[in-house]
Amino acid sequence: MNQEIPISDTEGTEVGGEFPSLLDPAPSAADLATWQREAREHLRRAMERMTRIAKQVTPQRQGLRTHLANLQLAHDYLENLDDGPDDGRTPSKSLTLALKQRQEIARTVRDRRMSHGLSVQALAQRVGLSEGTIKNLESPRKPITRTTLLRLAAVAELGFQFDDLLFDQPTGDLTEPMNCFIAPGFDPVKMVIELGEKLNSAGGVVEQTNVYLDHQSAAAYLKLANQPEYVAAFRDPVPMTKIAEVILNSTGRAGLDVIALGSGDAREEVRLVQHLISKSRLPDLRLYLLDVSQPLLLTGFIHAAETLADQYGVAYFAMQGNFHHLPRYTQLNYTPTRSHRRRVATIFGGTMANLEQEGQFFRHSLSGLAAGDIAVVYAQIAVASPHQPDVISRLEPALQRPISAAYKNWLTDPIYRHCKEVTDVELHLELNTTCPMPGSYALEAIATVKLTGRRQKVFSMHRWRKYDPQLLADHLLTMGWELLAQLPCGSAPKNQASVLVLRKKNG
Repeated sequence: MNQEIPISDTEGTEVGGEFPSLLDPAPSAADLATWQREAREHLRRAMERMTRIAKQVTPQRQGLRTHLANLQLAHDYLENLDDGPDDGRTPSKSLTLALKQRQEIARTVRDRRMSHGLSVQALAQRVGLSEGTIKNLESPRKPITRTTLLRLAAVAELGFQFDDLLFDQPTGDLTEPMNCFIAPGFDPVKMVIELGEKLNSAGGVVEQTNVYLDHQSAAAYLKLANQPEYVAAFRDPVPMTKIAEVILNSTGRAGLDVIALGSGDAREEVRLVQHLISKSRLPDLRLYLLDVSQPLLLTGFIHAAETLADQYGVAYFAMQGNFHHLPRYTQLNYTPTRSHRRRVATIFGGTMANLEQEGQFFRHSLSGLAAGDIAVVYAQIAVASPHQPDVISRLEPALQRPISAAYKNWLTDPIYRHCKEVTDVELHLELNTTCPMPGSYALEAIATVKLTGRRQKVFSMHRWRKYDPQLLADHLLTMGWELLAQLPCGSAPKNQASVLVLRKKNG
């Protein structure tokens, strides 16, 4: 018996056709083509209605989505029936997905498979895919087809949902998601204007971040920080493997948000992320690069993108802002115990040594971090107690050699660019033993600016602190941060720095 199945579209028209009985004679090729077209149209209309229902009826959403996946598989199979042998497999083009979407799919498939106690082989057999396809899904370097996702979504008990990709995907190419944020209230143009006003004043202290602001200053800093001798002394010796081990031992299997404060070119931060990945069986990691300098931030973000783009389970973002205002940045403020994540604030390079009040920075600027979150602090080691200035003057390496040309260019070029009537700038280092952090002293870069008419003025352009690591750890403990590990950078007697891995205490 033939049966008419009318389905009305939104305009009130009907799509119908005569479906044959199994007792009818063998159909002609023309009949088959007509039936395939009509069946696809029926399926399309049914999916349209079910999608509308699924959006309105929340309790039934999962069951409807499962049936939708099956209908979509049938529709796609009929659409491609003439493209190849009838082997039960549906040809399908790869979806155009951003890396973050592929990473999320990979994490979802892996987590759901493991929660059901399924091996890769068992999951492949259950959904009718090859083991290789499942492995590719769990490593987001490979393209993903809609058919693959549909086969997963069609098995109700597995609970896969790829709604936006399968049923609400917009036409056209998808682009990479937003990956850069401008912090609330951040105004770099105003900061450059204020730098000019300061350098045209009678003298004084130039705030640390000003020497990174414009593109020329950023380029000069990058040249300095990537000189072979600087890299060998201060960057390469940082013990990333041990740092990663301490972090993972403390945070367990929680997802990690690495917040790189004053990230610069992000070389150290990206290296740490690579070590965390290599030691995590199932990485779930986000890297936030935070810097006041747009050119430095872009340089670091490009390096992170080039290095981590193919790393499974890792997302990375750039945030232009002032790390002193960290509690204001809602992107980084959440409740870790509810989100099953931990934050790791990294303070590499000269960032710690540039702070005016280290203890207050940990108490106030890091107040948004919760108990159990981690701070990784790079600290250069003092050669003697600040109570022994004569010994420091004799032993401190920076005071025993001339200031390098790269160092001079970095700190004096802003003066030439922004200060009026300047004719010459002389730069020297001075020792300051009256720092607030116990056991520390500072080396200050003092610029004597000569002006027309034999006038001159003096600016403190930059400062580096050096510490007694144990006294630093003891002081930070009073700020609510307990020491997990103190790791030397390099081997004695050339060890010039240590890394402190700290954990925020309860209360």
